Amino acid sequence: FAVVEVICTSLLDAAKPGGVLQVDESEAVEWGAFAVTVPECLTEKQRQIIVSAVQGVAQRRLGGGVVVHALNETLCVALQFAMLPPMQPKVFMSVDLGASKLSVSAYELLQREVGVFRLVELASRTDVFCSGSAIEYRMMQWCEKRRPFQNSMLTSKPALFKLRKEIRQALKTLTVAEEATIEADNVVGGHDLQLVLTLEDFEHECADIFDSIASLVSSVLALSCRKCVPDCVLVGGAMRIPRAQ
Repeated sequence: FAVVEVICTSLLDAAKPGGVLQVDESEAVEWGAFAVTVPECLTEKQRQIIVSAVQGVAQRRLGGGVVVHALNETLCVALQFAMLPPMQPKVFMSVDLGASKLSVSAYELLQREVGVFRLVELASRTDVFCSGSAIEYRMMQWCEKRRPFQNSMLTSKPALFKLRKEIRQALKTLTVAEEATIEADNVVGGHDLQLVLTLEDFEHECADIFDSIASLVSSVLALSCRKCVPDCVLVGGAMRIPRAQ
């Protein structure tokens, strides 16, 4: 399979009637079958939109008979790690802190015969209250407590949009720095917002979310009946956060 990255400005907009999904066609494709990785939280309709977009591009390049499959990102990462050389029996975990939830799974790669392997999921658990979006909303509440004006930012859609964008940028900065600035012009009622978020404040504010990650990992370890899991694969944009790692 060839893995094709599908880029869209907004998946929700693409799912609307007449919505357009942007697909990167910068390089020629020479494959007849494709595996498209998609977040596990997508609905069947959203998956079909992505599959149709990739299929349309492939058919224009290659003609008919193109097969497109939509696979979950977490499963693809597990398969990719399992196939890393040397191909031999192994036990590993995947921790996926995505936008909508936290998923932790333990896998074992078994060798059935020479050159034939089987990937078995030993245990898996999910926490929908622990996610990248939960971290973002927690920090939006942190900003709300420190706003230097009377009107609430959390009741204004334009303010929420600006604030979420700035918080995402600040969280990226905190992966490599000790502090980040959250700035938004004319956020509410003509007032500007400027706050300094330190790494210490951020980790303190989201401490319970990070504790939930450790708790779920411990739970999966217990369910998998494995005392030693030598490898752990980190998945999801929020796993760039050092405290989450």
